[in-house]
Amino acid sequence: MWRLITSDTSCRARLGDFNVVVSTTSQLFANSKFNKNDLVLLPLGQVVLQKKEKINKSSVVLQMAGWKFEEVLVVTHTKCNFEKKSGHWCPFYWCKEAKDDKDKDDATCEKATLTRATVKHHELTIPCLKNKVALQIGSPLLVEFQEESKKKKKKKSRD
Repeated sequence: MWRLITSDTSCRARLGDFNVVVSTTSQLFANSKFNKNDLVLLPLGQVVLQKKEKINKSSVVLQMAGWKFEEVLVVTHTKCNFEKKSGHWCPFYWCKEAKDDKDKDDATCEKATLTRATVKHHELTIPCLKNKVALQIGSPLLVEFQEESKKKKKKKSRD
């Protein structure tokens, strides 16, 4: 059994209610109804310059029109400790991938409700997560499975 917990340090998209909540099992859920593409989770954190060679698949890289430097803009992961009530909670980093369910037609299989996308703000392109289906209160927030993640998992299991 899981229970929902919230944090005072989380972002609120609307005044009064938390729109996304996390369970004690670190699973994210919608806490409001959302039409398709209405929920947008952005990567909040400190933006740092990092050499291109040091970025990895999990790095959140911002794209700036006309950027001609060797370094790239990377958003750093925020840290949060609910028990100590410290840090900053950013739902973007807490989203888990849905299980690879392409070959299964099982009603119990977790389906992806979020897709990877980008939003533009002036000259800046920001990676984000958007809901690809309408969400109800209590809908799990799971990101679409990526094939490159599957390849990584296969390599790890061979070792």
